[in-house]
Amino acid sequence: IAHDFNNSLQAIIGYSELSVLSLETEKSDKSWREDLIEYQDQVIRSARAASELVRQLLALGRKQTLTLIIVDLSDWLDNSKSMVETILGDHIKLDCDIQQGLTLRADPAQLERVLVNLALNARDAMPEGGQMIIKGRRLADSKTFADMIQITFEDSGSGISAENLSQVFEPFFTTKPDDQGSGLGLAVSAGIIEQHNGSINVKSNVGLGTCIEILLPHVKAEKTKPRQPQQDLPSLKQGMTVLVVDDRAVIRDLVRSFLSKQGLRIIEADNGLTAVDEFKKHQNKINLVLMDLVMPKLNGDAAAVRIRELKPEIPIVFMTGYVGNQTNLEGLLGEDIISKPFDQRMLVNALQKYLS
Repeated sequence: IAHDFNNSLQAIIGYSELSVLSLETEKSDKSWREDLIEYQDQVIRSARAASELVRQLLALGRKQTLTLIIVDLSDWLDNSKSMVETILGDHIKLDCDIQQGLTLRADPAQLERVLVNLALNARDAMPEGGQMIIKGRRLADSKTFADMIQITFEDSGSGISAENLSQVFEPFFTTKPDDQGSGLGLAVSAGIIEQHNGSINVKSNVGLGTCIEILLPHVKAEKTKPRQPQQDLPSLKQGMTVLVVDDRAVIRDLVRSFLSKQGLRIIEADNGLTAVDEFKKHQNKINLVLMDLVMPKLNGDAAAVRIRELKPEIPIVFMTGYVGNQTNLEGLLGEDIISKPFDQRMLVNALQKYLS
């Protein structure tokens, strides 16, 4: 983890320094602008890599925030099939046999993370080629598996020895060379599945391949159509006022920059107590509160309760880097939570339904 995270930080620091140097020199041929764009693109890529590592750790500890929707397994896998085929490569054949009408309550992005991890493992187990089969069916007739969806991932690869089989879900356990695997893939996958109230098991024989079996609760619900990605940044209503609360000045500055470009007015507070005071002063003109969850003096959830006492209908959106045990959202009105790190589009999308 230290190795991967420090590599990301190295790129962020290094390319940021190059960006500053590029701005200071401003070459006469104007190529510095192209350099600056490239440097900042590398900063963003590296920051996202670091963010991905943190998400893996949260998944490993069963502590990540899930965005649960109703997912039709067959449709979801159809949409993901080309990605899996790309991971596997031309030398591995992919077959899917998914029973129709299987729906579950899940976070599609986290399911995709599991799918990618299993596809990578299958690819590495079949360097000379082979086959991967994904099957899905409902186990509704068995007393043991009351109403569950069974998803199996079978490959014809090298298999796993009995000695290693009991350790495959342990963090950092890997039989791959250091430069080919961190040993987090199956451990992270197990964490994700358990957060979805499911289970994951592995069966394998050396030379005969491996079968990963996942069980997830089946829910009876109409499938929802996936949202189409928005090409243009949504617009927020001009002149609205947002109370931005975060104990980190750099976060407040960033949010102010994002939202000011949308024509919003910003009032700032650096902790929960200050947020309550600022809301008391300006409650007649504040249209929304955007607030960190974990802060000194008074956490965001506790501050929200006090703000609700002053104005029960005020929209509150929480932003957080980690939902731990220090917060309690019970009794609030189903506030939205936006996870850090977020970009401008994610922030504007979270506020759109309240400020448009």
